[in-house]
Amino acid sequence: MNTTTSRCTPLPGYYDDGLGNIVALPCSASCLTCVSTSTKCKSCNLGSYLSGTNCLSCTKTNCNNCTTSNNCFACASPYTLSSNSCVLNCSLVISNCSTCNPSPTVTCTLCLPGFFLNNTANTCEIICGDAILAST
Repeated sequence: MNTTTSRCTPLPGYYDDGLGNIVALPCSASCLTCVSTSTKCKSCNLGSYLSGTNCLSCTKTNCNNCTTSNNCFACASPYTLSSNSCVLNCSLVISNCSTCNPSPTVTCTLCLPGFFLNNTANTCEIICGDAILAST
């Protein structure tokens, strides 16, 4: 409840038009929150940024948040920001994998130090100090 207006505060994605409607009205699809009309955005959904009162799409692939169409600052999981681009973070897909091939399915090509690449299982398995593969 908004104590100033004595009206309910709308959920994200809706706005109060101030005309006494019983239900809040929906924002446009790209707005997370909006005011007064469905197209005057205050904040945007993932993959969009606020430009004036409009939400515009980020153009970088796998970008969740950007400040301009081409300036990404947060990536969708399992991607990590690197030089303003979202690159696949192999270790988030395959434990202890440092380098992978993303298509057609994610395949590990190099494991972190101390781990052995099991090509058959597409896993990185720990190597014991004597260089003998530990049993799982």
